Amino acid sequence: MKKTLLLVFIFSASLGLFAQAKKDEKAKDSPKQTVAPAPPKDQRKLALSDRNQVTLADLNVEITSDARVIAMMAAMNAAGFDFEPGNRGMASLRLQLREDLKNINPSLVRRLQAYVTSHSKGRIDASAVAPYLSLALTLTAAPSFSVDVAADKLPEDVRQITDFALLLEEFYRETKFGQLMPKYLQAHETAAKNYVPSAVNAVANIIQYLHTEPVLELPPAYVPRVQNSTREKVTENYRLQNRIRRFVVIPDLLNASNAVNLRVVRDTYYVFLGANVDTNTAVRRGFIRFVLDPIVDRQVKEVALIGPQLRKLRDSRGDKSAPEYKDSNAYFLIADSLTRAIDARIDSLETLLSRRYADEKALKKAMDDEIERGVYELSFPYERGAVLVYHFYDQMRQAENAGIDIKQYLPSLLQNIKFDQEAARLTDNAQRIERYKTARDLAVKNAPTLATSISNADQEIVAKIDEADKLIRAEQFDGAKAVLKDVLKIRSNNARAYFGLAEISSKAASKMKTEDQSRRDEELYASVQYYKDAADNASKETELWLIQRSYVSAAKILDFLGNPGDAAAAFDLAIKMGDIPNGAYQDAVKAMKEKEAQKQKP
Repeated sequence: MKKTLLLVFIFSASLGLFAQAKKDEKAKDSPKQTVAPAPPKDQRKLALSDRNQVTLADLNVEITSDARVIAMMAAMNAAGFDFEPGNRGMASLRLQLREDLKNINPSLVRRLQAYVTSHSKGRIDASAVAPYLSLALTLTAAPSFSVDVAADKLPEDVRQITDFALLLEEFYRETKFGQLMPKYLQAHETAAKNYVPSAVNAVANIIQYLHTEPVLELPPAYVPRVQNSTREKVTENYRLQNRIRRFVVIPDLLNASNAVNLRVVRDTYYVFLGANVDTNTAVRRGFIRFVLDPIVDRQVKEVALIGPQLRKLRDSRGDKSAPEYKDSNAYFLIADSLTRAIDARIDSLETLLSRRYADEKALKKAMDDEIERGVYELSFPYERGAVLVYHFYDQMRQAENAGIDIKQYLPSLLQNIKFDQEAARLTDNAQRIERYKTARDLAVKNAPTLATSISNADQEIVAKIDEADKLIRAEQFDGAKAVLKDVLKIRSNNARAYFGLAEISSKAASKMKTEDQSRRDEELYASVQYYKDAADNASKETELWLIQRSYVSAAKILDFLGNPGDAAAAFDLAIKMGDIPNGAYQDAVKAMKEKEAQKQKP
C-alpha cells in the first residue's frame, strides 16, 4: 500500500519539479566545495532530469492555431459538413460561421458538396474531414493554397483529394474569407492558450509513468550512395540532417464537438481538437503514441518473431475487426494496443488522484474498481482488433512501482506474450465485464438526469450548461465563461450558471502566480459573489445540494482571504441545512472542527 500511495504522490508532480528534485538530490550528496563556474551547457543536450527547467518546447511540443486549418474547415462547413455527435446542437462558433457564410454563391456550394460527397466513402462523422486536415497542413498560406509537398510523400487518402485545394482557393476568394479570418483566428488562439495547462499535465504524467524521454530525432530516411573511384571520404555536402520529430496541438473549433483527429505528416504528429474536447485526455492519447512509435519501430527482432502469431490473433476477430486493423502490420498492432493500454491505466490513476478517501480501505476499493473499469473499457478496442491491450494493461500495471524505462521494458513485454491466453481474453473476462456493465447501468439509471437537476432551465439552457461544464473540466475557462454569460442573458436567475462562473473564477485564481496577488484576490472575491448569487437563486426543492456547496466553497475562499468570521458564518449556514445528498455537509463540519481545534491551541 505504501508503494501505491507513493506512486500516486509522484504521479501528480510536474516535469520541472522532477528536474529540480534531481538537482537538489545531487547537490545534497556532493561535498560542498568552491569551484570555478563551469561554462554554460546546452540544455537540449542534457537529460530532462539534469535540466534547470523543462518546457514543452524542450520536448518539441507546440500548441498553436493554423489559419490554413480554419479556412479548410470553413470550406468543409460550407460543403455541408454538419455532423455533431448525438445530434447535439452546434457550438456557437460553427453557428456564427453559418451566419457569416449565409450569402455564399449557391453554385460554389453545390460544387463543394459534390466534391466532398464523392470522396467521403460514405462517412459523415468527424473522420470524414481528417484527410482534409492533413491536406491543409501541406498547403502554402492563403490566398494561393498551393500543395507544397511532393505527391509521393503524401498519405494515400490525402493524395486522392489534392485537387480540393483549387476549390479552397476559390472559396476563400469568393467569400472574402480573409476579412473574416481575424475573428476566427482569435477564437482559435484563445483556445490554444487555454490548452497549455492540460497539455503540460498530460505530457508530464506520460513521461513520468513511462520513465523515459521521447525520441526527438531520427536518422535520415535516405542516405545517397556516392560513387567515388578513389575511395575518398564522402564530403560534408552529402551528410544529411537528422529528422526532427514534433508534436503539435491545433484547435479545430469549426469541426464537430468533441472531435479529435491524430494525423501524422512525415515526422510531425498533429492532434486536432474540436470544441468541448477534454484537452488532457486528447493530448495524452496522442502524446503516448508519439513517444511509443519510434520505440516500437526499433524492436525488429522481437516483432519478426511474433508477427505471424499476432496477425493470426488479429484475424480471429473476423468481421468484428475495424478497417484500420484488418490490413495493418505488426508494428501498428503493437503500438496501438500499447497506447490504449497505457492510456487506460493513466486515466485510472488520474481518476484516483482526483478523489479523496476516508482511509486506506476506501482507497484500495477505489483502485480495484478502476481495474474493473479498465477491463470493461478495453473490451471494446480488443473486439475491434487491438488484441494485445489486455496483455499490455496487465504488464504495465504490475511494473508501475519498478521505475523501468519503457525502452528497456518493451522487449520483454513482447517476448512474454502468450497468444493462447490473449485469444481467450474476452471469454476469461466475461463475468468481470458483465459485472461492471451492470453496476454502471444501475448507477446511470438511479442518477438524476441533467434536465431534472437544473431548475429554471429549458433544453437549450441545459445544453449550454452541459457544454460549459465540459469546457471547465477541460480548463477552457474563457469559452466556458462566454457560454454561461449567454445563459444569464436568457435566464438571469439561473443558479447553475452563477455556480459555474464561481468555479471558473476560483480555478483561474488558483493558477495565478504569487506576484499577481491583487488580481488573484479580485478573482476570489468575484467567486464568492457568484457563489452567493448561486445560493440566492437556487431552487429550494431540487438544488439544495448547490446551495450547500456554494456556502462551503465561499467559506473556504473567505477563510483563505483572511475573513474567518464571514467564513464561519457561511460554514454555519451549510451545517444548519443538514446532511444533503451530493452536498458538502461533511466538509463544513470538518472545517468547523478544525477551526475549533485551532482556537484551543496555546
